[in-house]
Amino acid sequence: MCRLLIAEREIAGRLLDKTFTSNPLWDILLEIYLAEFEGRLVYQSCLAPSAPPANPHRQSRRLAKLGVVERALDPMDNRRIKVTLTPEMRTVFDKLMDSLSSLWAID
Repeated sequence: MCRLLIAEREIAGRLLDKTFTSNPLWDILLEIYLAEFEGRLVYQSCLAPSAPPANPHRQSRRLAKLGVVERALDPMDNRRIKVTLTPEMRTVFDKLMDSLSSLWAID
């Protein structure tokens, strides 16, 4: 389901002007959720590869202030910051994906 939402946003962004479809914080949350679901780590520098380097840093800080992600220095490389959903937000996303899957009858 998460992949479908990401694909929908990419297709809409190509067909419509990004002005109408851009929501970077939502895109980042979807990417983090998908990565965690697949067992991959997410570092803030990888959150928005097509954006200027300062954008992912600002956006991850903003999401952390909103209490939806946690940021932690990588103990092996202090230049990298790992970003994860908070347990509460992960639960919300699980419920969202389940609700959308049942709405759209996707298994």
